[in-house]
Amino acid sequence: MSSIDIETVFELWERIKPCIPAKDKLEVAEIFIKVADEAGVLKEDIEDLVSQDKILEEAFDRYYEDDYEEEEEW
Repeated sequence: MSSIDIETVFELWERIKPCIPAKDKLEVAEIFIKVADEAGVLKEDIEDLVSQDKILEEAFDRYYEDDYEEEEEW
């Protein structure tokens, strides 16, 4: 099985985004973030790439919301 790099995943997002109904885009973006994380992509690498897309940024913030809350507690 070959692996796919994170840039390819986000290129895929850019290509399918116009085909996703507006009401579903955030949910699909959250799935993209989760898949990238579960594939072992570093959080910092995901963050760098999503900063170019408001929907992915929102999904990133939601997905890592617990991490931010833990950091604030320290």
